[in-house]
Amino acid sequence: MPPEKNLVKPFLLLLLISFIFIPAHAQVNNSTAPVIINIQPASGEQGGDVVLVILGDNFTDWTKLSFAPHDGINITSVKFVSARELWVSITLDKNASPAPRNVTITEPETGQNATLPGGFKVIAKASPTFTPLQTPAPTETIAAATSVPTAKETEQVSITSTATAIVETAVTTAPASSEEDFWGRLWATIVAIILGLLKKGFEWLFGLGWGASLLIWALLLLLLWVIWHMLPGALSWYWDHPFWAILVALLMMILALIVLAVVGPEAALGLAILAFLTFLLLLLFALILLLTALFRVLYELWRLIARWLCPWVKVCKDWVQETEWMCDEWGRVGRKECAEWGITYRQECIRQQWGCTQYARQTRRECADWHWALRWLCLSYTYVVELVCVAWGWVCTDFITIAETVCKAWYWIWEIVCKAGHWIIKWVCRAWGWVLQC
Repeated sequence: MPPEKNLVKPFLLLLLISFIFIPAHAQVNNSTAPVIINIQPASGEQGGDVVLVILGDNFTDWTKLSFAPHDGINITSVKFVSARELWVSITLDKNASPAPRNVTITEPETGQNATLPGGFKVIAKASPTFTPLQTPAPTETIAAATSVPTAKETEQVSITSTATAIVETAVTTAPASSEEDFWGRLWATIVAIILGLLKKGFEWLFGLGWGASLLIWALLLLLLWVIWHMLPGALSWYWDHPFWAILVALLMMILALIVLAVVGPEAALGLAILAFLTFLLLLLFALILLLTALFRVLYELWRLIARWLCPWVKVCKDWVQETEWMCDEWGRVGRKECAEWGITYRQECIRQQWGCTQYARQTRRECADWHWALRWLCLSYTYVVELVCVAWGWVCTDFITIAETVCKAWYWIWEIVCKAGHWIIKWVCRAWGWVLQC
């Protein structure tokens, strides 16, 4: 089978499975209640203006929402003040019924009822005779001005309106806590999800239907089999075509990100798990291709460096082979010169000692004919001169011997250093030759 087919098949299969997962999440239906904000007139009043200030975690997904007023309510404007604040201006018709009036928030594209995300607040800026209400369960309740929270409603602490007050409901999520509590809850949630996946994975998958579950498992097993059997051939082809490997890896990473983005947290949990597995497989294969291309580029760069360095490695080996004998020759010649120098100067010391001694003895013989009064001075002088000559001979000979020894030792040291340097250079050249495959 040509290597190009090994390249195409895994990619097409990954693409097929990805597009099986992507449209599936559109079939997920959130069975949540509509978000209905009720405006309840106070006693004796039926009309007025109300501005609902809705605070949330993030309103980036709210741009597609529509606000459908019920009978007796006119929405004058909807303003996104920021990513966390939304203003809805509402006018109540005085001629309408004094019954509670509603504003239902829906998604126009799907027609499904939208829900406020966890952690929202509704602040009603209104005339003092109006109190914002929200329908009872399953959504949060904004109490009227005269209501008193029950024991069950203590989490939703309501603030009643006065002549100038702003009515604010409590956040439906847990109260603000420290960063440590947040990370603790996060890790506990992660552990709970993992344990739940291990326990109910098959239930979630088969909850999609027997046919869909079996098809998904079969596709995943087929994908693993294709990667296992065709990956070596594809990698060998990518090794010879690193730029194609980089391009395909980038495409797979983009596809993986699309899979992860499209199948989001609003999808069914089992489907999200499968989509995440597909994302991981795509990302893993993309990383393998990137590493293959990277190593091939580094290998080619190394070969280019080797082609430039191999001639120098050969020069290094030849130089070491030609100059290795120089260390022995240099040490041998140097020690020979030291010995010749020592012999020469020791002979000179001996010659000087012999001459000096002969002078003292000749002078002593001449002193024998002198007057007895001067004879003892002459003899004393000659003995002193002879002793000095002998001492000088010893000192001179020993000094020359020591100097000769130091000279030979110096050449021994330099010969060892020379051989060690040549040995290091030789093995460095051999190592470079082995690494560069020269």
